[in-house]
Amino acid sequence: MEASDYERLQKNEILKDCLPSLVNNFNAQGTLEIQYDKPAVNVHMGNELLPSDTQTLPVITYHASKPLDLEATYTIIMTDPDVPSRLDNSEGEVCHYVATGFKFDSVKGGVLSGQGVARRPYIGPAPAKNTALHRYVFMLLKEPKGKTEFTEIKSIFCWGYGEAGTGIDRWSKENDLEVLAINFFLAENEENDK
Repeated sequence: MEASDYERLQKNEILKDCLPSLVNNFNAQGTLEIQYDKPAVNVHMGNELLPSDTQTLPVITYHASKPLDLEATYTIIMTDPDVPSRLDNSEGEVCHYVATGFKFDSVKGGVLSGQGVARRPYIGPAPAKNTALHRYVFMLLKEPKGKTEFTEIKSIFCWGYGEAGTGIDRWSKENDLEVLAINFFLAENEENDK
């Protein structure tokens, strides 16, 4: 991860709001490339996208900065900490996607498509009208060796914990997951008053 990418995570308070346990000690181990296909739109550390362009599961590629453990399995998630809005996250974080059990064929990483177990199917962004920009955060996490059981996500709201602002940080700790990479985009309701 480039220094400018880390600065974008800090400026947009991604670590503070999604991974408070890592706010001072997150060290990315590679980059996460996210590409939506209709139209071809790439996610890049806080760029703005239209919700209508992000309604289908994107192609997700991981580029490792150090050799991956090919015996390990990995989890990919997408979360929105801004529900109903960034100023009032009383219903957030919202879990938009969780899939576990991904493996890589190369120590350099690769595409995460077509494999893994969907624990929560992909839900495209749907920010409410006049709630300003929402942050949609993707993370790649390394699973402990042999892990096949994960904490059930009983609701998309607050990841089923029933506490505002609760989500991936708690879920990743409960499941002993290590965050390897983060990428995110911003989106707002396309009918917002301008």
